[in-house]
Amino acid sequence: MASNSDGDSKHQQGAEVDEDAVPVTPRVTKYRTSIQCHPFDKSWLLHIFSLITFSWLGPTMQQGSKRQLDTEDMYALPSFDTAERCVSRLENMWDPKKKRSFWVACCLSEYAGLIFAGFIFVSESTVQVVGAYLLGQLTRVLEREEAGEAISDRTTYLYALGISLCALMNGTFHHICFFLAQRAGHCLRTATIALVYKKALKLSTKGAHDVTVGHMTNLVSNDVERFFLALPYIHFIWIGPVQTIVVAVLLWDLVGAYALCGIGLIVLLIPVNTITSRMYARFREKTAKQTDRRVRIMSEVSSTELLPSKGSAGVRGRVSYASQEPWILATTVRENILFGAADDPARRAAVIRACALERDLQLLPGGEQALIGERGVTLSGGQKARVSLARAVYRQADVYLLDDPLSAVDAKVGRVLFEECICGLLAGKTRVLATHQVHHLAKADLVVVLDANGRVAAQGVYSDLLAQKCEALMSELEAAQEDDDNNNDDDDDEDEDDDKDEEDAADGKGETSNVRSRAQSESKSRSRQVSESGGEGADESAESTDSNANALFKQEDRFAGQVTWSTYTTYFKHMGSTLFIIALLLSVPVVQALYIGVDLFLANWVDLEDSERNSSRQVGIYCGLLAALATGAMLRAIMFQLGFVEASRRLHDNMFAAVIASPIRFFDTNPVGRILNRFSKDTGYLDDILPPTYLDFIQLIGIILGTIILASAINPWVLLAAGPILVIFVLIRGYFLRTAREIKRLEAICRSPIYSHFSTSLAGLATIRSQGGGERAVHLLHNYQNTHAAAVYMFLAVSRWLGFRCDMACGCVYANVFGVCNMSMRYAEELPPALRHLSMVIPPAAKVGIVGRTGAGKSSILAALFRLSIVEGTINIDGVDVTKLPLSHVRRKISVIPQDPTLFSGTVRYNLDPFEQYSDADLWAALETVQLKEKVQQMDGGLEGHVQEQGSNFSVGQKQLICLARALLKRNKILVIDEATAHVDDATDRLIQHTLRREFKDCTVLTIAHRLHTIMDSDMIAVMDAGRLVEYDQPYALLQRSNSHLSRLVASVEADSHAALVNAAKRHHSIAIHDTPTATSIV
Repeated sequence: MASNSDGDSKHQQGAEVDEDAVPVTPRVTKYRTSIQCHPFDKSWLLHIFSLITFSWLGPTMQQGSKRQLDTEDMYALPSFDTAERCVSRLENMWDPKKKRSFWVACCLSEYAGLIFAGFIFVSESTVQVVGAYLLGQLTRVLEREEAGEAISDRTTYLYALGISLCALMNGTFHHICFFLAQRAGHCLRTATIALVYKKALKLSTKGAHDVTVGHMTNLVSNDVERFFLALPYIHFIWIGPVQTIVVAVLLWDLVGAYALCGIGLIVLLIPVNTITSRMYARFREKTAKQTDRRVRIMSEVSSTELLPSKGSAGVRGRVSYASQEPWILATTVRENILFGAADDPARRAAVIRACALERDLQLLPGGEQALIGERGVTLSGGQKARVSLARAVYRQADVYLLDDPLSAVDAKVGRVLFEECICGLLAGKTRVLATHQVHHLAKADLVVVLDANGRVAAQGVYSDLLAQKCEALMSELEAAQEDDDNNNDDDDDEDEDDDKDEEDAADGKGETSNVRSRAQSESKSRSRQVSESGGEGADESAESTDSNANALFKQEDRFAGQVTWSTYTTYFKHMGSTLFIIALLLSVPVVQALYIGVDLFLANWVDLEDSERNSSRQVGIYCGLLAALATGAMLRAIMFQLGFVEASRRLHDNMFAAVIASPIRFFDTNPVGRILNRFSKDTGYLDDILPPTYLDFIQLIGIILGTIILASAINPWVLLAAGPILVIFVLIRGYFLRTAREIKRLEAICRSPIYSHFSTSLAGLATIRSQGGGERAVHLLHNYQNTHAAAVYMFLAVSRWLGFRCDMACGCVYANVFGVCNMSMRYAEELPPALRHLSMVIPPAAKVGIVGRTGAGKSSILAALFRLSIVEGTINIDGVDVTKLPLSHVRRKISVIPQDPTLFSGTVRYNLDPFEQYSDADLWAALETVQLKEKVQQMDGGLEGHVQEQGSNFSVGQKQLICLARALLKRNKILVIDEATAHVDDATDRLIQHTLRREFKDCTVLTIAHRLHTIMDSDMIAVMDAGRLVEYDQPYALLQRSNSHLSRLVASVEADSHAALVNAAKRHHSIAIHDTPTATSIV
C-alpha cells in the first residue's frame, strides 16, 4: 500500500459541496408517478360520497376500458402514505428507548387507520347481526300471518326494508373497512422494506457475509408481504369472541337450550385451530428457508467489506473511495461521476481529463449523457474502472482510498492516471493507493508492503527500503521485472492492435463488442489485467455501442389485453399427468353433487312422517352422505394442492432452465432485480396466492351452478331472475377486468426497480458509504416505492370498486336517489348543446315538476336520462353513474309515460306485458286501476284482443292510460312523465293525476308539463330556460319571489287559474313541512 501526502490534509480550493443536497436519481426512467392529485389529498369531506362508493375511480376505469394504461394514468399517492411518511411513523414507534416489540410498533404506527377500520368493522358486524335478527322476525311474522293472525302490510314492509338496508350497509362497510386495512398493511410493507434497506446499508462485513441479493429480495418480496396479507384480518382477533357471544344469545332466543350444541362445537374447534396454526407456522418457517435457498441460487452476490477483528482504525475528515471492482449505476456517465453532488462543469472537465476519459466520451453515443446499462455492461473493464475513479476524485474529500484502480488499464493509461490524477489533480490530499505496480512506489511518501497473509512485511520510505534491501520489497520488484519481460511481446502486439482499433473507431467502423472487451480483459493475468483503453494514444474499447441508447434499458414486456385461455391450459397441463387432470376435473362435479344430495335428503327428511323421520335408517343415510361429502371434499382439496405444487415446481424449473440457457445479452439488458422479481414475488404468487384463490374459485363456481340448478329444478321462474343478474355481473366484471389487468401488470413492472436497487446497492455498499450516499440511495428507493405504491393503491381501490358494485347489484341497484352533476347534452357532435351544465339533486320519492317555455330543454332531460343522445357529465342513481352502465339495463329500470303514447300492433297483453312477466290477475288489476278493465273485457278475446297498428282502435286518452298501466305493472322506483296529459280531456287528466299520486307515492316522479296545475303540488320544481337550469326549489318558495321565472309563468295565466295555482302550492307546502323527504347529496 502506498501513500502520498503533501503535509497536512487541507481542502482543495473550490466550492464546498453538500453531499446530501441532490438525490441520486437516474436521468432516464420510464416509470414515474403521475401528477394527478389523489382524492384523499383534496377536501375529502366534500367528496365523501365518491370515496365511499369508489366513484373517484371513474375516469381511470373509463380510460382503462378504451386503451392500455401507463403509470401516468395513476393517481399520485396520498401525501400521508408516501414512503417517507410511512417510514417516519414506524421509526418513531420503534424507538429502542420505548422497548416495544416490532409487531406492537407496526400496529401503533398505523393506529389511526386501524382504529377507523375497526370502527367500520364493528358497524359491519352490527348490521350483519341486525339483518339476521330482522330476517328472523320477518319469518315469525309470516308464520303468524299463515296461522291466521292479522298482520299489517306496514310491519312486513318495514322488516323487509330493514333487511335490505342492512344488506346495502353491510356491503358498503365491508369494502371501506377492507380498503382501509389493506392500505395500512401496504404502508407497513413499504416502511418495513425501507427499514430493511437502511439496515443493509449499515451492515458490517460480519453481518453482511451471509446476506445475498437473493436473500434480501425474498425478504422484501415474500416475508414482508405477510404484513399486507395479515392486517386486513387483524380485527377478527378481538371481534370473533364478541360475535360468538352475540350469536349465542340470538341462538338461545331462537332455539333455546339447543344453542349449546353450536356453542360447544365452536369451543371445541378453538384448540383444533390453535394446533393447526402452530403446525402451519412451522411449515411456513421451513418454506421460507427453502425459498431463501432457491432465490439465493439466482444471485450469489455478497459484500466484500472487511472489519478489523483486533485493534482500531480511524479517519479524520471526509473520505472518498474507489473500489477494486468498479460499482456502476444504470444511468448516464455524468450521473455516475456526479453521484448526486452539485455539478461544477470546470471541476468535472478536469476530472474527466485527469482520468483519461475524454477520448472515450467522444466515441460513446451521447458523450457524458450516454446511458450505461446495469453493472456497466456497455463499458469495458478499463472504462468502468476510470468512471469509478472519476466519481471518487470528483468528490471533495480529505482522504482518498484507491483500491488498485490501475490494474484494469494498460501501462500507458496507467501512467496518465497516476501522474495527472493521483499525483496531479489530487496533489495536497491524503491518498492511499493499493497496487502491485511497484514502479510507481518511487513517488510515494510511505510504502507499506503486505505479505500473503495480510501482515505488514515492511514499511518506510521507498529509498530507505531499497537501501535496506528489504526482502519483501525486493521479491516484489523481481516478480514485476520478470512479468514485464515475459509480456513485452504481448504489449507490442496489443499496441499495434489497439492503434488499429482506435483508428477504426475514429472512422466510425469499430464494432468491437462489450463481450469481447470483457473476454479480453478477463484473459489477462491478475498482475496486469490489461483492458482496452480509449485514453490518449491508448486503446480501450470505446467503440460505438448501440446507436439507440434506449436499447440499453430494455423495457419490461407487458402483455396487453385479456389473459388468453392458453395461459390457463398451460397452467393446468403442468399440474400433472392427463389422468390426474381428468380426476381433478371430475372431482368438482362429484363433490358438488354430494353437496346437493345432502341438501335434498335433508329437505325430504323434514317432510317425512314422524315415524319415518325418527328411524335409524334415515339417520344412517344422512351420516353416510355427510361422511362421503367430507371425504370427497378432503380428497379434492388434497388433489388440487398436489397439482398446484407440481405446477409451481415445473413452471419454476422451466423458467430457471430458460434463464440459464439465455445469451449474455439477456443479462445485459435485464436488471438483476427484474429477474429476481420473477423468481421471488411472482413465484411466491404461484406458491401462496394462486392455490387458495384457484380452489375458492372452483368451489364457488360449483356452489353457484349447483344452487341455480337446484333452485330452477324446484321453480323454473328462478332463471328469469338469475339471468339478468348474471348478465349484470358479467358486464361489470368485463368492464372491471380491462382496467384491473393493466393496473396489476403495471404494479408488477414497477416492483422490479425496487429489487434492482437492492441488488445494485448491495454490490456497491462500500462506495455508497465512502461517498456519503446513504441518504441519497434511500431517497431513490423511496421514489421507486412511491411509484410502485401508486399502482398498488389503484389495484386495491378498483378491487373494492368491483365488490361494492356487485353488492349493490345484489340488492337494489336503482332505488330512488337521483342526481345530475354538470350534465350537458347535444343531439349531434356538430350541433350546439341542448342542455348546458345541468346539476341538481332529487330527494328520495320526491315529485319534481320540470317547466319552461317551448324549446327550453325540458324533453332533452328525458333524452339524456335514456341516453338517446350524446351525454357529458354524470347521472347518479344511488351513487352509481348510469352513463357507465349498459343502456338496456338503464332503460328497463326506469318507467316512462311519453307525450305521444304508442301502441304496437298485436294484443292488449303484448302491449302491457311484452315479455310475459306478469299473471292475468296482475294485468286485470292494472287495467282496473286505470279504469280500462271494462273496455278490454268488451273486446273480443279480452287480454288477447287485437290492437290495430298505432293503436288506432283506441283513443289518445285510452292509449295514455295503457301506458300508465304498463308503468304500474313494472313498479320501477323512477317514473318520468313527458307532458302525458297534454292531449287528453279533463276527465282523463284527473284520472291520470289521481292514479299517479296514489300508486306512485313511494317513487321518484319527474313530470315534464305545460299545464302548471299538474305540477304545482310537486315537492320541487325545476325551471328550464335555453338549456340551462335557472331555478330549482319548492314551488311555494319560488312563488314567494316575485322576480322568479316560475312567478312570471304563473302570472301569465288567467286570474282565477293564478289564484288556484298559488293555493295549490301553498297547500302542498304546508303538508311538506310535516313530512319532508330527506335529501341525499350527489357530488
